[in-house]
Amino acid sequence: MTLSSSRSAAFIAGISLVIMAIVAGFAYGYVFNTLIVQDNAMETTKRITENNGLYLSGALAWVVVLILDIIVSLALFRFFKETDNRLSKISMLLRLLYSFLLALGIIYLFRVPNSLNSALIEVQHFQLIWSIGLVVFGLHLIALGILAYRSVDVPKLWGILLLLAGVSYVIIHLSKLIFGGRISIELLENILSLPMIVGELGFAIWLLIYAAKKS
Repeated sequence: MTLSSSRSAAFIAGISLVIMAIVAGFAYGYVFNTLIVQDNAMETTKRITENNGLYLSGALAWVVVLILDIIVSLALFRFFKETDNRLSKISMLLRLLYSFLLALGIIYLFRVPNSLNSALIEVQHFQLIWSIGLVVFGLHLIALGILAYRSVDVPKLWGILLLLAGVSYVIIHLSKLIFGGRISIELLENILSLPMIVGELGFAIWLLIYAAKKS
């Protein structure tokens, strides 16, 4: 891969990841936490009914996240294919599988306005499918971490952080799927959120810096 191709792949992946973090923060961190009240279907329905525009903007934001995820999958494959073409393909396919599961979950979000009586159930279907997808996403990050560690261009620190982020995703979301609401994993999630955030967002910023230096 030429230097220009490597730089463009890094820039596309980096800027897409940063935008995705912002959009996902709006969709999940703001819209979801504002409108969805777990274990209270009536209040959830009331909030969505009173804030229908906000809810739809949040659902559309998930579509943007989905599109950006696909772009990132392809860009990271281009960036790492010379490091290990086979592992790069596996990493890309894992992220595309995650994107497919996310797309299935998003369908339930768009069903909510036409089935307000079961709004919370539809949202919980989304959460379940998304959680399954995030296990796959964690496996993608593990593969990505190995690629980053092996790469001659990427500092090994990012490989380690991406590996930790991937393992954290797998542990958290497997725990959610296995134990459901029977035990609280909030403490575990709070502890592991740091390597998840630093690994993903930090690597995105590094990609942008790499692209700028190589220009």
